[in-house]
Amino acid sequence: MIKSAKFISLFFLFTGCAPNLNTLEGEYVFNDPYFFGIIDQDVLKNHQNYKWFDKQYSQYNPNIEKLSKTNLKDIDIAIFMGTWCHDSKREVPRAIKLFNLLALDNERIKIVALNKQKKGYFKNYKSFNIKRTPTIIFFKNGKEIGRIIERPSRSIEEDFFQFVDKNK
Repeated sequence: MIKSAKFISLFFLFTGCAPNLNTLEGEYVFNDPYFFGIIDQDVLKNHQNYKWFDKQYSQYNPNIEKLSKTNLKDIDIAIFMGTWCHDSKREVPRAIKLFNLLALDNERIKIVALNKQKKGYFKNYKSFNIKRTPTIIFFKNGKEIGRIIERPSRSIEEDFFQFVDKNK
């Protein structure tokens, strides 16, 4: 298992196929009642079928004290979610609220709505190795520094701080 993980890492290193946030491009597709593809917060906030977004967003009160003192200017985030997925409906609004409170530039956050087979509508979605939703991947200077899969181990802000703090 370890050998195969090393091989895959070396393969990505030498072929240039490592997940790259900048290669996430494409239009979103609406297939009632779900969106697929690259979307933005406004789609989640304003769609009549996504009342769950506002409920979770308004109820969540993240503790941003540690993070507000951290340099976040080199951090990029990719959120892979399903607008049909109960874990995404819980965690994604919370994550977005955290990122908004930290005043992260929306250009640094990519939200990717996947179909129920967890496939994306862009060329390199397979390179991100998404098996469960949501998967929130954190990058620093283009390098992945951590991911939250389905739910954080402690809280979104604590997990995020741990990833950022380890990679100063």
